[in-house]
Amino acid sequence: MALTRPDRSNDVLLREISDLRFCCAICADDPGLARRALRSREGPIDWLALIEVARSHRLQMLLYRAATKHFPDVAGSATLAALRELYADNVARCQVMTTALVRLLRKLTAEQIPALGFKGPVFGAQFYGDVALRTYSDLDLLVRKDDIAKVTDVMRDLGYRIDGIALGWELSFVHDTAESVDVHWSIADKIHQFPLTTDELWARRTSTELDGMSAPTLCAEDALLTICFNGLTEDWQRCDRIADVAQVMRSGDPIDWPNFLDRCRQHGCERLVLVGLHLARELFLVELPQVVERRLRSHRKAIARAGYVMDDFMRFVVTSTDRRGGMDYWRHVVRMRERQWERIPYYQALAYSLFQPKDDDAPWQRKSREVLYRILRLPLLLIKHGLRLLGHANLRHPDNQP
Repeated sequence: MALTRPDRSNDVLLREISDLRFCCAICADDPGLARRALRSREGPIDWLALIEVARSHRLQMLLYRAATKHFPDVAGSATLAALRELYADNVARCQVMTTALVRLLRKLTAEQIPALGFKGPVFGAQFYGDVALRTYSDLDLLVRKDDIAKVTDVMRDLGYRIDGIALGWELSFVHDTAESVDVHWSIADKIHQFPLTTDELWARRTSTELDGMSAPTLCAEDALLTICFNGLTEDWQRCDRIADVAQVMRSGDPIDWPNFLDRCRQHGCERLVLVGLHLARELFLVELPQVVERRLRSHRKAIARAGYVMDDFMRFVVTSTDRRGGMDYWRHVVRMRERQWERIPYYQALAYSLFQPKDDDAPWQRKSREVLYRILRLPLLLIKHGLRLLGHANLRHPDNQP
């Protein structure tokens, strides 16, 4: 269960929700929508408080864009000065990170190691037209799993060292200058069953201009899919992920929506993508294609049960201090999959987490868990290997990327 902030009065809670919704609405890069949100606002606007709301969701750069482009006369000089200072700081930091990313990509290209940049400054350049309109703390690269050893050597040659332990889908590096890089060989943990392999993403790649370099990156469809999977794993707790979905929609990059949604349905991830599109429509006022609206209507009950009706979702975002935990987490991710077929890996992982012996167990607890674990392990392994033989997405063979 997610931890929550101390209780506050209902009036305070409603004001915080109203502030966040207003902030998201005016951050949409649409002067007409921004003006409409401004006119519908009741009472005076505390712009400095709004900046803090934006900072808590990494929206301060989008608030800067909205205030300076669409209503500098309304925001006032003190607000504009504060936002310009934040933007100048972010420009300087983003330039350092962009330079580091370009250096990495050029070095990997020289070593003939295919690599895609994504998120961070890449999505800033690709969808916002400005690397400094997103706020990010690290860089992300996607490489083939077979190239990890060579990539690690390149990173060490450039002064990076491994930071922490390798996860099942990424390895983190840090430089003495504090630059952090996550090297992925998959977009997400295998349990979430991301439907495309690294080779498929590379074959579908596009490029964006980055500090004088044509940097390879994800095409718009794959970027949208990546953002939505990030949203799933992060509970959509920060609204900058939702802003990214809205910006992909507004960027003008072509998406074949019927084909895209059909592929998502085939891989059992249509619902989690529709949640991202639903949130972008509600908070950032993006207009959805008719085919998306029709698909959303068919999933509305499941989306409501998962807590994405706007009143429930906004209360969760405003009051929670961390992501879901325990059974709340498992219920959440299971509800995001349309078919029992795609839910089996979550059930399997839950069973292992409940019954696998723990180092801090009391002796009787450990013995009980060992017995249950042995009983469960064989049928779970049979299910897992049976799914591989049947061609279940991401379980086709042990090293297949999620």
